[in-house]
Amino acid sequence: MVKPSTELVTITKPWGRLDGEINEATRIASVSSLSVSKSMQKQGKGTEIFKEFEAKARPCSDLIGIEIFARNENAIKFWESHGFSYIGLLDQGYLEYTKQLN
Repeated sequence: MVKPSTELVTITKPWGRLDGEINEATRIASVSSLSVSKSMQKQGKGTEIFKEFEAKARPCSDLIGIEIFARNENAIKFWESHGFSYIGLLDQGYLEYTKQLN
């Protein structure tokens, strides 16, 4: 049986969720969404759930990418504080950010 090169990843906690994918063929992982319940924000929960995804992606990825809505200043600050760098403006008002892993 051939192992698929893209793994869909969902990490669910009582207070939040991260959805992403890890593509072993391209060695690129991506986060498609990260949400933390309002009452649990600013308590390190987003960092906790992201670090779990990053640890899973690191052995088989060189890069993690994310698209952030340009007006979401809190998300931009969050991802920049976790080592992500601005790459460029995408369609529909989204910004592309990436983080090198290896």
